Amino acid sequence: FTTDGPIFSSPLIGENGTIYIGSGDGRLYAVSSEGEELWSVETEGGIYGSPTLMLDGGICVGSRDKNIYGITEEGEIAWTIETGAWVDATAAVGEDGTVYIGSRDTFFCAVSPEGDLLWKTELAGDVFCSAAIGNDGTLYVGSIGGYLYALSSDGEILWDVIIGQGIGSSLALDADGTIYFGRREDNLTAFRSDGTKKFEVKTSGDVYSSPIVAPNGVIYMGGGSSLYAIGDEE
Repeated sequence: FTTDGPIFSSPLIGENGTIYIGSGDGRLYAVSSEGEELWSVETEGGIYGSPTLMLDGGICVGSRDKNIYGITEEGEIAWTIETGAWVDATAAVGEDGTVYIGSRDTFFCAVSPEGDLLWKTELAGDVFCSAAIGNDGTLYVGSIGGYLYALSSDGEILWDVIIGQGIGSSLALDADGTIYFGRREDNLTAFRSDGTKKFEVKTSGDVYSSPIVAPNGVIYMGGGSSLYAIGDEE
């Protein structure tokens, strides 16, 4: 299956096996497992973030037309939220269906499942990476301004830590609530949920890929031209 533009992000597989993928041509595509296009939705800008599945089976995706879109399983636009800049981040969805996503206008926002803007909080720098949601509902998000934030589900900043160069990857959490992310200073960094640094590991180059945490607690991540497997350094 070929789109009319470059693809910058990962696909999403829906519960019924449908594959959703955004493209630099400004469209979100729904594709069958056999590679047949089921439908597409056009936006006015390229789609750089991955689509996210919402609790009702719909899809949330941001676009460089400065909008956040909620799209039904049938390919209809259910709602849009206008922001002040490109939306390159991938959304995170809470247990109650609230959508959390940042944009490159320095704001991080919460949207109800019905498409109502619940709140937006200004951060120090653009947001183009995905947030992580803790078991207690705390939101962890990084900015290109070099800050790591913890926010309440109401948008209140609980703490922030300046970490130097901007956070280039989406955040990952382990079972203990440790926050992992890559940085534009050639390392993987880990913070505890109270905002204290746990460790950092030097890599062979800037880290833009997102870390993943295996069931046994090992963190896998790409940095520079290498793949790393990292255990608990504490």
